[in-house]
Amino acid sequence: MLFVVVMALAAAWLYQRKGDMVEVLVVQRSVAAGAVIGNSDLGTAQVSGVAGALDLNDVESVVGMRAVAGLVPGQVLTDAAVTSDQLPAVGQKVVALRLDFGRVPDGLGAGAMVDVLAVPGEGETDPGALDDPTVLAAQVQVVAVTEAVDGGLVVSVLAPDASSDRVAAYAAAGRVTIIQAPTGQ
Repeated sequence: MLFVVVMALAAAWLYQRKGDMVEVLVVQRSVAAGAVIGNSDLGTAQVSGVAGALDLNDVESVVGMRAVAGLVPGQVLTDAAVTSDQLPAVGQKVVALRLDFGRVPDGLGAGAMVDVLAVPGEGETDPGALDDPTVLAAQVQVVAVTEAVDGGLVVSVLAPDASSDRVAAYAAAGRVTIIQAPTGQ
């Protein structure tokens, strides 16, 4: 008898929890940062408690927008994940930085603001370069963080045209690191 009462209470609790669920848009297949989102990129899922989640009824307004950062299958779409702006914007370029784990702040993700610093090459010990590193690009936005095939991470940033070539050259030589500070610092 006690078993039946417990099961009835559990069923009532589950039914009540299902009532909190809403149907939202989710990503069905990977979408690169800046890419236009198509209808075939979208699916739906029942979720609860996801702040900013885009409702199923928003599908028509989402199609044709761009991904702010790379989107992965199963990801719940939020208003912060999509934009109508061109990415990269005029005056910007996306630059990929291949960095070892120790050169990337823990938990860094898309949307974070970072400074890209020049560092001495391996084996170089110039105290001036260590004491006063050159800022190659200040307060640039991270658009994606992915794991590199050979270990480490690839951090893609939106760099201004004026510094993007220099940032890319230093990155190719393995001579960059990034630091994260609060926006506006």
